[in-house]
Amino acid sequence: MVVGQASDGAQALKLTIALQPDILLLDVAMPKMSGLEAMRRLAGIQTNTKIILVTAGVENSELAAAIELGIRAVVLKQSTTQNLYTAIRAVTDGHYWMVSEKVPQMVAGTPETSILSTHDKYGLKEDFGLTAPELDMVSAVLNGFSTKSIAEQYSISEQTVKHRFTRIFTKLGISSRLQLILLINTRHSR
Repeated sequence: MVVGQASDGAQALKLTIALQPDILLLDVAMPKMSGLEAMRRLAGIQTNTKIILVTAGVENSELAAAIELGIRAVVLKQSTTQNLYTAIRAVTDGHYWMVSEKVPQMVAGTPETSILSTHDKYGLKEDFGLTAPELDMVSAVLNGFSTKSIAEQYSISEQTVKHRFTRIFTKLGISSRLQLILLINTRHSR
C-alpha cells in the first residue's frame, strides 16, 4: 500500500520521517535535494525504512555511495513492473536485489538479478580466513545495516567499524561494500 508520494528529495525525506514506511522508492536525481542527500540524512536518523533505488541510470560512484548508505535494491526505471515487485518482495524478506546494467559490468559473470542471503554458505571463513566477528559484520552489511547501526549494535565507534571493514576487505581482496555484495552474489551463483 502506498502511504505517501513526493515530488522532490526534500519532500521524500520529510514524508519518510513522518510516515515511517517499510519501503522507500527513491531516485538519485531529484529536485531540491538529491536522492543521495536524502539517503545521507535518513542514515543519521533511526528508521526501519528500507530504500530501493529506482532510477533511469546511476553512476558507479553514486551506486557505491548508495550502498554505503544502506540501500537494499536497485531497479532501473525501464525495468518491468514485475522486476519492481520482485525487488520489493526480496527487500521485504530481508534480501538485497539489483537489476542494473552497471552492476554486471563491475564483476564479470555477475547475473543481472541477484538475491543475497546472510549465511556463510559462501565459504568466506574457509576460503578467506574471516573470523566469526568478521562474518557477523559481513552479515550485518548483507542485512542492510549502516556503519552507524553496526557501531551501535556492537557498542563501538563508527571509525572502528570502518577499520574492521578495511581488514575484511583486505582479506577478501576488495575495497568496498559494493564489491562485498558482488562477491557474495558471484559465490551465490556457483
